[in-house]
Amino acid sequence: MKYRILLVADSPLVPTGYGVQIKELGKYLLEQKHEVIFFDTAFQMDDMKGGYYRINQFCKEYFSKSKKFNIQLPLIDCSKEIGNGVICFKRTNTTFPFNDIPSIVKELQADIFIVLKDINNYPANLYLNIPSITWCPLDAFPVSPSILSNLDKFSKIISISEYGKKQFIDYGFNADFISHSLNIDLIDKINKKNRIELRKKYNLPQDKFIVSMIASNTESNDRKGWSFNIQGFKKFSDKYGKDNIHLFLNTNILGLKELDKIETQKIGVDIKHLLDYLKIDNYSCIPTYKYRKYTQEEIYEQLKLSDVLLNCSRGEGCGVVLLESQSVGTPIITCDFTAMKENCINGELVKPYCLEYKLSDSFHCIPNVDEISNKLEKIYLEPSKYRDNIDSINIIKDNTNYKKNGNKFLKIIDEVIVEHKLKNKNLD
Repeated sequence: MKYRILLVADSPLVPTGYGVQIKELGKYLLEQKHEVIFFDTAFQMDDMKGGYYRINQFCKEYFSKSKKFNIQLPLIDCSKEIGNGVICFKRTNTTFPFNDIPSIVKELQADIFIVLKDINNYPANLYLNIPSITWCPLDAFPVSPSILSNLDKFSKIISISEYGKKQFIDYGFNADFISHSLNIDLIDKINKKNRIELRKKYNLPQDKFIVSMIASNTESNDRKGWSFNIQGFKKFSDKYGKDNIHLFLNTNILGLKELDKIETQKIGVDIKHLLDYLKIDNYSCIPTYKYRKYTQEEIYEQLKLSDVLLNCSRGEGCGVVLLESQSVGTPIITCDFTAMKENCINGELVKPYCLEYKLSDSFHCIPNVDEISNKLEKIYLEPSKYRDNIDSINIIKDNTNYKKNGNKFLKIIDEVIVEHKLKNKNLD
């Protein structure tokens, strides 16, 4: 059977964790000759809302700087991978446009829809008589009531981590686990590149120990743990000297909503102010105009040139950059908490200093600053123990193969659609 499948997530044209995942899933479904429609929930496009656009044509017009587009978005042309897919955009300017789903499903006559997005804000009364799957992120402990109350609105629950699967099962739900997928061909290509040459390309010191942080900075609660990571880096750098250590940042360093405007809303941490306050000057950051404009290959190059990826978040549903970093031979430092623990294959885990209660009735962790410094020191003193670990690279490549994971999805899609038809037949 061939299906018409609606994928609800961030845009597959945006190189964020969720954007990349929905692209890889959509790519496999298209290769299997299914119809795929991507519902981009991330960006408001006033001139485009309500319409459906073939991705190859959309990319052709957008990247030729067509005058019909009056919004500049950080998009990446992936028409070669998913060009036969269709894309549509949210119709209301809201962060979680779930209420658009019923009309889109009706217009498309979709066979099934899959949501890869936090469902805390899923509407309480949105029960649709159509097969559905939530590919559900869980970045806190335990499952918050706002997620639990929405799980029964979907035909099937798939976790993006083993941690999440166990949590859902512990609360009485039937859940499966399917890993994130990575571009294996791109990983192989990057692993043939030379670290020193890549450092030259990005104007980074060739002879220093480079600690990289590649993460978003768009949450007022500092979920990515910028303040704790940077304080840990400060202690480590002070011990071994700034002449030997360098911090590389790929993020929105000012934490602003609109980077091209003087007066704009603050949505994240003012990392620049924090660095100045801590008197850290042995760092470099990407140009503001390049934020979320790098291709997937360039992100992988930045991971490859690093000695370690520092990524101690307060909570992660998966933390795909952890897998990406290790897949190109760069070890990680992350927290012994939620999905981060299982995704640390080549690196070091930092114990939480304590847990922080959230208004969602669940907990995030506070990373231990002293442990961050100690783990940086450990990798600094024994780099050969961690760098280019072939066994770890092969494990990750096998676990994140998009065809292997796509097959798992298709099996579940078949089961969900058949079960839905049988249920409706019995009701008749």
